[in-house]
Amino acid sequence: MAYSLKNKVVVITGSSGGLGAAAAQALAKKGARLALFDLREQDATAQAKGLGASVDAKGWGVDVCSLESVAAAMAAAKKHFGRIDIVIANAGIGLPCRVVIVWLRKPPGCCVH
Repeated sequence: MAYSLKNKVVVITGSSGGLGAAAAQALAKKGARLALFDLREQDATAQAKGLGASVDAKGWGVDVCSLESVAAAMAAAKKHFGRIDIVIANAGIGLPCRVVIVWLRKPPGCCVH
């Protein structure tokens, strides 16, 4: 069964890097309208412009570690596009080094091998 993405509003977190950028390009070719969320607003805005004038895309700066930031951006995207049909949660969240070091030291009783 074919599923049309034409005029579907798609939110992509982590939109300007690697997989997010590839997804944005592929979805734009399918006629999707794109809400591009990235930590750096200037990257998301430049990405939206770089997709071309024929693509309905807008960028927002969003910190996915902050529920308030995500909620505000989702509300802004919904207001801008009128709805949201699909969300691609692509943003990565780096762990602080001290957390990684704790895991590397394997705390007593830890089941991680």
